Amino acid sequence: MLTSAPSKLERATIHFDDGEMALLLWPNPDKPRLVFAHANGFCASAYGRMLGALSPHFDIIAPDMRGHGRSLLPADPYDHRSWDIYARDLATLNAALDRPADLAVGHSMGGTCWALAAALIDAPPPLALRDPARLPGSGYRLFLAPLPPA
Repeated sequence: MLTSAPSKLERATIHFDDGEMALLLWPNPDKPRLVFAHANGFCASAYGRMLGALSPHFDIIAPDMRGHGRSLLPADPYDHRSWDIYARDLATLNAALDRPADLAVGHSMGGTCWALAAALIDAPPPLALRDPARLPGSGYRLFLAPLPPA
């Protein structure tokens, strides 16, 4: 059981070339940085209780991925053929931070996108992925989608 008091939740945005990504922050600068990516159809605030409980032990940043929550990044699901754009966003976010993630955590889509983003980062952080989304190979052929990493 966590015994320390949680840090205070803050909101911020970070500017990308095509818009702004909304962030939830639980600042704790003396602790390891945890960057959390949410599942498809959710937003960072859906995980607020869990992340708040972890905040005494981590400096937490939780973005709203494009098309989710308060982010103002363009997202047209008819143009998306993969989650690569979300992976690029995570890699861009990680590079733009004052210090990169010490731990990358993702749930479902967020886990898959962190796995994809790790391939784009020179020194990727350790990954903690919960239920990363993955279809059987036949599902990708059916939907004409690229295979995610195994």
